[in-house]
Amino acid sequence: MKYLDLFFSTELQSDELIKNLENYLSPYEDKFLGEFCEKFPEYKIPKIQILFTRNIWQSINEFYLQHEIKYAKLKPKGLDHLFKIESYAGETKFFWSINYLSEEVIPVIFKGIIENIIGDYLRNNFNIDQKLEFNKGIKFATDFLFRSWLLEKITRSKSDLIITVDEELITSFDDFTFAFKKNIKDLHYQYQTDQNNNYFLSNSFLELELWVRRILQYRSSDNLSGFDEFEFEIFEILNCLEMSSEDISNISEDISLRNQTLILQVLKKCDIEVYDTPQRERVGTGFKITEGPKNLFPTLIDTHPRILAFLDILGFKALINEYETEKSSMVLKELKNTFDLAVSTTFKHLALALDQEIIKNLEHRMFSDCIVISIPYIEFEVDIKIGFLNMAIILNVFQQTFMKAGFYLRGHVTIGSYYSDDNMLFSGALVEAYQNESSTIFPIVSINQKIYDKLIKKSSYDILLPSSQKMIIKHNVGKTRNNIVLNPLFIQDMYEGLDSIVHKTLKTEAILNGINLGSSTKNLIRDHMRNSLMPDLQKEMEKEREAILGQLLKKHEEQISYLNNPNNDSETKTLASSIIKKYEFLIELFKWRINPMASENFQYVQLTDV
Repeated sequence: MKYLDLFFSTELQSDELIKNLENYLSPYEDKFLGEFCEKFPEYKIPKIQILFTRNIWQSINEFYLQHEIKYAKLKPKGLDHLFKIESYAGETKFFWSINYLSEEVIPVIFKGIIENIIGDYLRNNFNIDQKLEFNKGIKFATDFLFRSWLLEKITRSKSDLIITVDEELITSFDDFTFAFKKNIKDLHYQYQTDQNNNYFLSNSFLELELWVRRILQYRSSDNLSGFDEFEFEIFEILNCLEMSSEDISNISEDISLRNQTLILQVLKKCDIEVYDTPQRERVGTGFKITEGPKNLFPTLIDTHPRILAFLDILGFKALINEYETEKSSMVLKELKNTFDLAVSTTFKHLALALDQEIIKNLEHRMFSDCIVISIPYIEFEVDIKIGFLNMAIILNVFQQTFMKAGFYLRGHVTIGSYYSDDNMLFSGALVEAYQNESSTIFPIVSINQKIYDKLIKKSSYDILLPSSQKMIIKHNVGKTRNNIVLNPLFIQDMYEGLDSIVHKTLKTEAILNGINLGSSTKNLIRDHMRNSLMPDLQKEMEKEREAILGQLLKKHEEQISYLNNPNNDSETKTLASSIIKKYEFLIELFKWRINPMASENFQYVQLTDV
């Protein structure tokens, strides 16, 4: 063939197939590439290497392995599942799926070949930078994006003179905008984990470049919609492109400045504020993130990481049976009131003592015998530790509120993906928590190992954390060994330890603000807090404990009476025996909490207290 060199992946090696394909494609080569040479004689067509394959992604990976690149990140976009062009170290190869050789597909692929030829010619002729760099300042980076978009516009307009194909019908750019926002949010979460400045900034720019390039590829006179909060900036960028000449290397200063302003506005709406930073002999580029990913694009239909607890109300079947067989039963009202009280108490505690952002993002719902509670977190320093401390308090409030009412919760808390709206809940974390809840056995909340590993990891910011002493317990009751669970009375221990919290707070404030608080000043503040708050708190905590233990002992006695009643059948007695073991677990735990010598089955887990 005159312009095309055909190659085949191993499984397609066949002289007959090669000859048949050459005969089949030759008329298209003569028609499309021949007409291109006539209309644009200045464009020299190099020999084009095309590899036919059954598995386009496997063949591309093999191409990169030849260049000793082991992890090529390949994401199908647009027509990439039909045909894809890859370049590395001066070698360009066209990958064509053997599954797509219809008369409708072939013109689309030849159009892609022509656009690649035009693009390479323009890049070489105008000496266009092919690498995005930030050590030359914002103007270089924003001009880089604009030239890429202008190149797309020019190559498509010229290729349309040779081949006109029916593009995929796009009525709105909703899906493209969704993909842009999702990828930007993912980059934010990844940045909180790895703190890789260059990767975050360069990929944020490249996501914007790809989004606008897709718009240029599929735009028509009646489909320019679906840009959400970026509509103004997108329309203005398109206007700048329309006003530009085809001299890609010579963008006017007015258009360059306007384009730069628009790009920075888009990025700022993505919580990325970009600015120039002076360096020794040149200008660099920096950025600032104001809020982070938790509140970014709140209406985006996508999962995000959350700490999630799944709680099960034990004995729910019996409660349903009681309500349906006894007309005087108040169990439904009691459950509803208990859940509402736990929610209102949670907000009270958080509003007074903890993080306002948790209140804003806390989600909770009850369905049947299940309660799901979740809060977002990011992988940055102590954020997950602060988040789990908040979750521990929330779970304690629910545990204690339900225990005072005579209901007992068993659950599991983990981390993972999460999405919810008014009608649905989609969550990997929920699936994992649900699967682990039943293995917890006793009326307690077990903690996933993933969370535990993060909690025990030391950080230079641990000094900023409130005390987490006595928050986590390991127990060896029954067949379970070293089961990591949440202390159901941790919130009481935390308030009773207010004196040490005040001391730590004063120490932290002094460190952060460079204040040298004398011992007399600290003692004065601490004494005031102790004398004004501690007596009332201690009385309230004592009443809470007495109410919880009183209800627990009452329930325990009821089950013992069922077990010892000769009129009860074996099924009732077996159930009573199982419930008694669960109550005795809590009784043993409460006794150990008061006197650590009372049981060898429990121990506190020390985390990052300083």
